[in-house]
Parts: sequence; structure tokens; C-alpha cells
Amino acid sequence: MEAGERLKELTGNVAPPGRASDAPVSPGGSTSPTPVAPVSVQVVEAPAERSPGIGARPRFRSTTPGLVTRPMARPEGVRLIERTLGIGGDDPIVDPVEAVVLQALRRALAVALAVGEAFSGQTGLAELKKANLENRLPADRKTEFSELLAAEALAVLSVFANATAFLLAAHATEETVEIGAVEEVLTDNAQLALHGALWELDQDIAVFATEGPRLVPTVLAFAEQLMEKVKLRAASAPRLEAFTGANYRVEADDFPISGFEAALDVLEAGGEQQDVALLELHQQKLDLVGAILGARGEQAAQHGFPGGDKGTYRSCDQD
Repeated sequence: MEAGERLKELTGNVAPPGRASDAPVSPGGSTSPTPVAPVSVQVVEAPAERSPGIGARPRFRSTTPGLVTRPMARPEGVRLIERTLGIGGDDPIVDPVEAVVLQALRRALAVALAVGEAFSGQTGLAELKKANLENRLPADRKTEFSELLAAEALAVLSVFANATAFLLAAHATEETVEIGAVEEVLTDNAQLALHGALWELDQDIAVFATEGPRLVPTVLAFAEQLMEKVKLRAASAPRLEAFTGANYRVEADDFPISGFEAALDVLEAGGEQQDVALLELHQQKLDLVGAILGARGEQAAQHGFPGGDKGTYRSCDQD
């Protein structure tokens, strides 16, 4: 299965399972003349839909595009592009603030995926993923595999949130938005982690960014909350040395990555970063980013999000 097809499955709209009909039986079909007593029905509100990954799940599951996973039922997928562009109503002209937010999210995802790929290559996780895909993962390496997947997910989530906050910092205003604690910190694998975070961001934008001026504060509040929660989770997580022990810099954005530290704090501290690896993002192959954000077809192309189903994503080169 191609990577793009797998991501479309993850992000596509999946209708929730149908419910049994509550319609009463027509009394016309009854042979008894006795009237039927009215039935009192108590309506119980269904629990809020959450992103995939919450609840019981197998200990080992598919971790890379191409593997078959259990179906994920949800009323809607991640649709950040439509959600963001819809803040301005039916106005066909894209608001500059909306464009800035979408570009920042796109860039942050690209950087996060680049770091995840670098981490996977440095730790041997890439080889373990391949072995798992080919059903030849040794039993004595399953614990290592699971821990490395969780470590990669934490690193990718941290970089995504960090880059989002960094890229939108210049557009911050005096307005603030309180969104509460972030709940969707999934660590099964990096892509599922990103989908969970973006699903929650999508919901936060729907609830809190009711008008244009509240969009940037909402996204910034989410990014800061996500960074904080991931950092706390990482404090007790194993196999993160390849991420915390390395320094990266995205030259085009002058964005520093130093473990789980906020980029703005790293720049404020000053000083030279030693052994910095430059990340060069391949702009022409961001189909993975577009798929994760929920971009589709012509709308994706109009906003710089490739919407194709084919092709692979090569995220970085290291000097």
C-alpha cells in the first residue's frame, strides 16, 4: 500500500457506526385493541468523540505506512485547512492571518517529520520498522522497538509544537486564549501522534477561534501546552538520547532545535551551538504534510499542499 493511500485512510472522513433505530412500532400492526401506554425515553448525551488511539489497543500495531491497522471510526477527520479558511465565512479571499497560520503549520510539520526521520536513522528504528513490516521482528527486540517508537513520537510532537510557536511568535498579539490542557499525546508512532495532536488542534480552533483575531492566539496556546506536556512525558521516557544529545538548525527559518527546550528560549540564551546539523527540507515532496493536514485536490494545490497519492517524503539532509 502506498504511503499516500495509508495517510488518506488515516485522515479521511469515516462515518461512525450506525445506531439502532429508536422509532416506535406502528400500532396499526397490532391485533390487540388495547392502546399502547406511552414509553418514557431518557436521552443520554454520547461522550465526546476523541481521536484514534484512545482506549484499549494492541500492544504492537502497525507503525509505518503500508501496514494494515484497525479501522478508525470518527465523525470527521483532520480538516485544518477547511476549518481555518472557514473562519472568514464565505469570503473567497484568504485572510492574511489564516494564510500565515497554515504556512506555519505546514512548515512545522515538515521540520518535525525531518527530525523524526533523522532520529529513526540514527537509532536503528528504521531497520526495526522494516523488519516489523516484513513480519521478521525478533521477539527479543520488541521492547526496544516499542520504546523507540514512543521516543520518536515524543521528539516529533515536540518539534512540531516548538516550530509552530517559533514561526507564529512574530504574529502574536496582546490577545490571549485559554484552551486548557492538551489531552491528545499519543506515542504509538510518530504519524499517529501527529494526527492526534492535529485532531485536537482542529477541535480547539472550532471552539476558540470564532473570529480571525483569535486564530493565532489559539494556535499559540495549543503549541505551548503541547510542548509542556510532551516535555513532562519525555522526562521519564527511555531511548531519547539521540534527540536530546543533538542540535539541529533549519537554516531557512533560523530555527534551532535543542532537545525539548523551546526555540525562543534557546535563542534568548545566546551562545554558539556546537555540532549543529543543518536540516534542508525538500519543498517539492511535501505530500505527507498535505495529507496529514487534510488537504485535498485543487484546494491543496492552491495553498501549496500537494494532494497526490503517490511519492515518498524525503525529509532532510544532514551535513
